[in-house]
Amino acid sequence: MAAVLVLTVGLLVYQLVTGDFPLSLSRVLATLQGRGTAGEEFIVYNLRLPRALTAVLAGAAFGASGAVYQS
Repeated sequence: MAAVLVLTVGLLVYQLVTGDFPLSLSRVLATLQGRGTAGEEFIVYNLRLPRALTAVLAGAAFGASGAVYQS
């Protein structure tokens, strides 16, 4: 379970730093702390973070529904 959690967080971070306009991990962390530029805030808050969180939550929902279905 811990390995899956670490892998999920790692892929979430990877999703936040890659894209058409790549950002370094330090710039993403600075943006999440409120110290990013306006362009970085738009990229992280409006484009990448919602998509990444939706993917994680949808995967968790599919996993939970599969567990309920099997029981």
